[in-house]
Amino acid sequence: MYDTIWCDVFLQDRKVIIKSFKTFVKKIAMEEHGHYVLLAMFDSIDDTVLVKKVIISELSGHLDEVVADKYGRRVLLYLLCPRNPLYFGPSLLSVLAPGDGNPHSKKPVETRQSELHDAISSLLVELSAANVSQWMLDKQLSQFLLAVVQHCSGDVTAVVENVVSLLEQPFDEEVHVVADACGHAVVRKLLSIENCKLETNSVFLADLIVSDIAEDELRLWATTNRGAFVLTSLAASQVDGVSEKLNTILQPCMEQWRTSHLKGHEALIKELTHAVT
Repeated sequence: MYDTIWCDVFLQDRKVIIKSFKTFVKKIAMEEHGHYVLLAMFDSIDDTVLVKKVIISELSGHLDEVVADKYGRRVLLYLLCPRNPLYFGPSLLSVLAPGDGNPHSKKPVETRQSELHDAISSLLVELSAANVSQWMLDKQLSQFLLAVVQHCSGDVTAVVENVVSLLEQPFDEEVHVVADACGHAVVRKLLSIENCKLETNSVFLADLIVSDIAEDELRLWATTNRGAFVLTSLAASQVDGVSEKLNTILQPCMEQWRTSHLKGHEALIKELTHAVT
């Protein structure tokens, strides 16, 4: 099937193949081998209007189901950040590589990828914003959430604000996201991602944390190792004024942390000291 899409048919025949997928797209996207056909299409079909009309349109009606499936997530990620080695291993890329440079794909690769990326971005941001509370605590789906925030075009404010709403919950070491093994790592990564998007983001997680969450709550975060590491990432924020505000909030606790055995306290003291020098 891959060879058929890449080399063996004329333009009109490619369109017939795509249209034949109607009503079966979700099923194909969630199949171990079938989803490769969609990836091959994204790589080679120049008529992105038709791909959006048939493939992406049908996927958009089943995003909750598709994102819950490991092969379905791969299809969505490929639309978002194709060939990214963070998400796609050598074995998968070796299957797709023979289609590169096929004689029937004339549109520049970057143009095709950009058109598909823009078609899915807002849909994935909306989906992610609606599922923040569940995804942040799930090892697989949290990685998808991070990919959306990092790679989607457009405004991710809704996602950021819903993350803050989760963080605003009263601190309880047993259930709070910053004390969770997966959740605290996601918060740290989100803070790192936005340091690379200072020119494009309109709302910043770091700024909302120090502005909207009670100072006493932030100090409670620091009573746990994971919480202290989240605050370390917050102290490293490049968002204007954040590290200074955090230093003021946490300064009363600094002395007692110097005798702590928690690695998070050691890292936090080092980062706060670095931030004000």
